[in-house]
Amino acid sequence: MQALREIHQITSNTLIISVPEAFQNRSVEIIMLALDENTSQVSVPNQNWPPDFFEKTAG
Repeated sequence: MQALREIHQITSNTLIISVPEAFQNRSVEIIMLALDENTSQVSVPNQNWPPDFFEKTAG
């Protein structure tokens, strides 16, 4: 499954999204979520992960 994630600052009631060629002529699902600017980072309890483990392995 291919995914596209973009974050936009909405300034009007219209949003234009450029669709990648791989998505053309296909059905897609569009989900809009408001980002909360005041969210804090989730802390992960120490489970003896090596230092920088998540930074090195996450996307």
